[in-house]
Amino acid sequence: MAIATTEELQEASDKLEEVAESQEDAENDLDNLFSSLQKGLFIQSEHEIVKRVCKEYNINASQAKRNIEYFPPKYQMYEQDIPAVIKTLRKERRSLKGQYRDSMTKSIDSLIEGYSEHIDKCIDSLYWLHPYKTTLKKMTFKESDLRKLHSVKETEGRRNIVDSLCKYWEADLDKREVNYGRVYASLDKDMRLAKSEFRKNLKQIPDVVLRKNIKEKTQEFILKQVCDNQGISARQIHDRMPSQLYDRNSWNTISKISKGLDIVSLEGKYYKVNGEIKKNIWAYTAAFIDSDGYITMDRKFNPRVGLVATGDRGKVFMKEIHKAIGFGKLHLDQKSPQDTRPVNRLNFYSQDDVHNLLVKCLPHFRMKGPNAQLLLELVRIKKGHKKASWYKDRCGEIFKLMKWENHRDHVGFDFEKEGIYKDDIQKYRDNCKMSVMDSLEQIGGMVLKQKEYDPEENLKKYGTKDRLPKTPQYQTQTPDFLRSQGYNITKVKKTENGYIGKDGREYSMGFVIEVNKEGGVLQLYDDEGNRLDKDSYEHELQLEEIKEATEDIFNHRKELWDAREDWAMEGWETKTRKGRKYKKMMDYYDKNYRPIDEQKRKDLDERVEAAKDLMYNTYNMNRNHPKALQLQQLKMFMKDKPKEYQQIVDDLKEEGEF
Repeated sequence: MAIATTEELQEASDKLEEVAESQEDAENDLDNLFSSLQKGLFIQSEHEIVKRVCKEYNINASQAKRNIEYFPPKYQMYEQDIPAVIKTLRKERRSLKGQYRDSMTKSIDSLIEGYSEHIDKCIDSLYWLHPYKTTLKKMTFKESDLRKLHSVKETEGRRNIVDSLCKYWEADLDKREVNYGRVYASLDKDMRLAKSEFRKNLKQIPDVVLRKNIKEKTQEFILKQVCDNQGISARQIHDRMPSQLYDRNSWNTISKISKGLDIVSLEGKYYKVNGEIKKNIWAYTAAFIDSDGYITMDRKFNPRVGLVATGDRGKVFMKEIHKAIGFGKLHLDQKSPQDTRPVNRLNFYSQDDVHNLLVKCLPHFRMKGPNAQLLLELVRIKKGHKKASWYKDRCGEIFKLMKWENHRDHVGFDFEKEGIYKDDIQKYRDNCKMSVMDSLEQIGGMVLKQKEYDPEENLKKYGTKDRLPKTPQYQTQTPDFLRSQGYNITKVKKTENGYIGKDGREYSMGFVIEVNKEGGVLQLYDDEGNRLDKDSYEHELQLEEIKEATEDIFNHRKELWDAREDWAMEGWETKTRKGRKYKKMMDYYDKNYRPIDEQKRKDLDERVEAAKDLMYNTYNMNRNHPKALQLQQLKMFMKDKPKEYQQIVDDLKEEGEF
């Protein structure tokens, strides 16, 4: 077998890239296909339009029809169309008074608004009527009439509809320009005739187009059975089918159809998960926490958030929510204390998970919003203000407030046992530290996280598809040596046996890496020496405490590793093939980007020198004062120039002066 040469391989690669680019361009063109059809004023049959689209976009007829024939599904509530629901609600409103009547009116208005948007979408799907949308809205029609119009495929039928709309439009324009009289009455009659002609054309479209085919009937039956009987099996669904559907389906076809209806299967049982999970996962999660969840903290000031559900249906809900959110820890089929149905939990232990969840759910809470705000304040304090003098006192106050929020409705709860007194609650609330932390962070109190080294981002900058070696060879440089080269490496206290964590205990580097590694399996034991189950609450709690205690050690190790890798890149030998690739990229960088970076660096140095001159010569500030105090004084001097002040602060931080 002949081996392809380098030139042949390169030519084949170029052709593949051209094909991929052409396919991507075609997909982008298809996205604009429907909007281009809506702007067209010509009337053609659907067959002619599909033929033209296939030729213009180089696609087959199935793809063209898929992009043209979409019509929104029927809008229903409680198996009734929306006009019928609104009529029922208006009848019920007659028996209400006061705020209940106002609330019902708001509900009806919001329902009408949502249905109007649905009708607009239905009209937009009729691409051949889109230029006449304004006139079409003045006609009398129902949602079923729009579905009939969608079924019109031939040129003659479409032209008859458009002719009646144009007659109405022309008469309406002329009517606006004349005074009331014979001409006005004649034009008004022409408008009524055009409207009746439009209704006549609609009646000529057979009602058979509104009937559901066998596939739609099967999908509707399966969906109704699963919604009404959660946990039903495919066999039970098949046995309940009418004879018309029973002979055409089997257990296997029911299983395939259910996958396209967002029905979840668990051990052969089918469940329909609420569609709100996919529409707005954070609103649904907030509602779930309000009803069947908790927001709390333990006595060691660790934040805890969780969702609880029981039984097989609860297990499906927990899995779907965990899948949609993307983080958290699942605990399935746990034994219930009352020895009833198994309990399923979705818990959030780490500070990052708790913060991300509560920030996105906070606007949607109805009951536990105060708990969420307390926990967000606690997480922010623990992340950036542990060394503050008020740290422990404020954490204790948040703990008492959390107890109060969770148990204030419990009759007989002993608050005095926890040291909580009703007169102190408002004082604790007024002592919120969010504004204090805002002011501290604005004057440079927080340390900005440095941007991590990203080889692929650099490759885009160099303008080549070659990749840098992921694990380059390098000699072991000491932390002191790397610091002398300008790398910002955290100093962590080291002993003979390991490193000292935040809790004062010694940890080996291998233990720290295993704790913080994603998916790592670590053996942990309780106070009595018993091994903890990795899925247990105690194991998760102890693991999070160890992670928090060894956070500085792990970050130090990561910074050290990245600095060594970066240093190795700079000293990479150019004799090897990888080295030559690297040198080629660096030469490209030196030619195209280094002059720009050097000019930016020069401009930054000039701005920093000007800022120092302003601070120490113009405003006579003391260089020996703490950096935070200097920034605070500068802010006071430049209170009338906030933009210039912010630019100076950004430049000083980028230079590393503050």
